[in-house]
Amino acid sequence: MGAAICPNKNSKEWIVMLKHLKGDVKEAYRVFITHGYTLPTVKLTTAYKKDVGLNSSKYSVSQMKKIAKKVKFYNKVHGTSHFVKFTPFASGELHSAFIQWNYLPTNKEAQADRDKRRKMSDYTGIENLDLQEIKISR
Repeated sequence: MGAAICPNKNSKEWIVMLKHLKGDVKEAYRVFITHGYTLPTVKLTTAYKKDVGLNSSKYSVSQMKKIAKKVKFYNKVHGTSHFVKFTPFASGELHSAFIQWNYLPTNKEAQADRDKRRKMSDYTGIENLDLQEIKISR
């Protein structure tokens, strides 16, 4: 019987990832297994903020767009699905940012569908669907 493959629970990456996941050990193991029994790139919050341009406490709409592009690129390079949630601050012109950590890989098919919907106002995501075959039960 071969040796079990387990993450190094004393490694800096495991500890930081567990902190980002709010101590959810099951989710950390899920990430480890999904990434082929290795840890994904794990950075301290300050390093991640620097990489994606989160260098202030309040952000304008144009800054939010730039940050979103950087986050998408970061996720593509590192095989993660982190995102930044923006919430209006005071008058609503500026927004505060909150990082949502997700170390699981991006679902490429769902991402492509979202990208299409963003670019085409009449896109429904339902392609080649024969409406005659749909039966509605009452």
